[in-house]
Amino acid sequence: MTDRIIDIRDLHKSFYEQQVLRGVTIGIERGRITVIIGKSGIGKSVLFKNLMGLQKPDRGEILYDGRDVVQMNERELLAMRRDIGYLFQEAALFDSLTVEENVAFPLEEMLRWDDRRAVKERVNEMLELVDLPEAHHKYPAELSGGMRKRVGLARALATGPKIVLFDEPTTGLDPVLSQSIDELILKVNRTLGVTCLIISHDIQAAFHIADTIAFLHDGVIEASGTPREMREARHPVLRLFMENAMDCHDNGTAVRS
Repeated sequence: MTDRIIDIRDLHKSFYEQQVLRGVTIGIERGRITVIIGKSGIGKSVLFKNLMGLQKPDRGEILYDGRDVVQMNERELLAMRRDIGYLFQEAALFDSLTVEENVAFPLEEMLRWDDRRAVKERVNEMLELVDLPEAHHKYPAELSGGMRKRVGLARALATGPKIVLFDEPTTGLDPVLSQSIDELILKVNRTLGVTCLIISHDIQAAFHIADTIAFLHDGVIEASGTPREMREARHPVLRLFMENAMDCHDNGTAVRS
């Protein structure tokens, strides 16, 4: 029996007449890397918002360590969110703060650390982990896209989360920088044992770093398995999606989600 940190069961979410999630069921294994793929507008980000308790599903369960997120009150949601780091698609750094101040922000504002030496040591540790040991006093405008992603990841990891959610971590990056972010995700997973849940359009990355890949289509998980199982899957829509995504990758065209 697998050790699941998240268990989503029959999740439904609509916005007025538009059904986005129509019965999503998926288990996320603790300490592993799971990548959810799917075409633009299919509901990947909605799934993340429901998981974080930022939206309420119409019905279904989201079990986090055995506790139903849907039934949590605000105090319980805040406690649960402290276990979760989030890397935003564009990193979402504070422009007026230095790299050091950005990484320190959740320690000071969420965890209420008031020991400056402890904060400094934690920031140093995180920037070392993401290979930016000399970036403390730079501002986001002085950083490349790849560096901003790394700072965003350092900030997401600073509080010691059990799970990190990655929203399109390689969007807007060239192939070389994309590969460096993929390798960083693998490093974080292997070094810290953090569960990584990723939504991505990057098929190459998914097959490179994932332990499990899940294909979200028409509001449900149509197929899931190891990279090898997904490569061999005969699901016609999955095959078409993968072929189109690979063609776009080979032609140098960005696939947005």
